[in-house]
Amino acid sequence: MSSRRCEPLLIGERGAALVVALLVFALAAALMVGLQRDFTLQLQRTSNVLWGEQMWAYLRGAESLAIQALRYDQQLDAQTESPRDTLLELWASPPSPYALDEGSMQGALTDLQGRFNVNALVEQAPPATQESDTQVDDASDGAVGSAEQTVGTSTAFGASSYTI
Repeated sequence: MSSRRCEPLLIGERGAALVVALLVFALAAALMVGLQRDFTLQLQRTSNVLWGEQMWAYLRGAESLAIQALRYDQQLDAQTESPRDTLLELWASPPSPYALDEGSMQGALTDLQGRFNVNALVEQAPPATQESDTQVDDASDGAVGSAEQTVGTSTAFGASSYTI
């Protein structure tokens, strides 16, 4: 008869053990999904950094090739009596694709000598200070105005500017 008294307790304990087992499994599954997501994100970040470094190396190589072409043109011009640049020279040839592992790359040199530099027409604003960033205009009934700053950048391939 003592075995009949324990039966109701075992039936109730079986359900509790099943619930605990399901909770442990759910917790383990949630942790695995989180770890997998973090691993995938870290793998993608690392891949992007490696691709960026490889593209930067390709860019430096293309720039070195352009410098060599311009130096070669300079040497040829030094050998002539009247040096001049024409669009028939090596540096002005149409770009041809250069095969890479994952595609191709091409670039071209453009002569900016005969173009107008419209950036030179813009007046350079004085450097903005913290006090002059926002000013109250007395004539506009207390409206707040912001100071504009023109920023210009130039590279070996051209110049650009924008207003903040």
